[in-house]
Amino acid sequence: MTSTDPADEPAAQPTGKPTTAGEPAAAEPAGELSAEPAAEPAAEPAGDLAADIVHTDDGSGPPAPVAPSGAPGAGLVKASWGATVVFVVTAGVAAAVPDAGIPALVVALVLFAGGTAAFAGALLRAAARSRREELTMGRLFFLEGAPTAIRRQLFAALAIEVVAAFVTAGLRPNSTLAFGVLAPVWGEGVAALWAASHGTFPSRRPPSRPAAGATAAASSAGGEVEGAIAGPEPPDGSAPS
Repeated sequence: MTSTDPADEPAAQPTGKPTTAGEPAAAEPAGELSAEPAAEPAAEPAGDLAADIVHTDDGSGPPAPVAPSGAPGAGLVKASWGATVVFVVTAGVAAAVPDAGIPALVVALVLFAGGTAAFAGALLRAAARSRREELTMGRLFFLEGAPTAIRRQLFAALAIEVVAAFVTAGLRPNSTLAFGVLAPVWGEGVAALWAASHGTFPSRRPPSRPAAGATAAASSAGGEVEGAIAGPEPPDGSAPS
């Protein structure tokens, strides 16, 4: 038999990290882990935020948006501006030319009559809507909750009428231009008519009814009070003297 020298055998290659006495050998990793983390799903775009915002008119949300040119009641806005331009022109001409006071007087009286009729129409429409909606002075006469463009245009026309009336009347006192102070009734009347016709108002709440238990308790209490007032019945059933 041939003996093999242990020194001639190849040394075993180490398979892991060298360990010290008393320390367990660390386990070899099964394989290389992926260094790239999983891609997160992209968040969906929120969309057009301006289109998602709900505009309200009762004071609980963002301001009302600017009304487009085809908004309801655009004819009333044009009528308000048209009459305002006619009044300013005639009053200005009458202030410069004393003999031209009659046309300005006629225009002022017509605007006063038209504004009074507009006020009457606004009150009638408001009375009809008050059966199902809660009308307020601020929304009816000051256009609270109305579109910004409508409110600005109607009040701008009214302000121009007021300024033109007092300025021209002050330039020529004791003349027919004094009747010009009646013309702004037109601007306020048209604004009220727009609010009564196209404004938004909160719905009227139904009247609260008492609960059935409360009604029964009230009826029982009322019966006891009536019995106490009438007094106890006599034992023989005869009527008390």
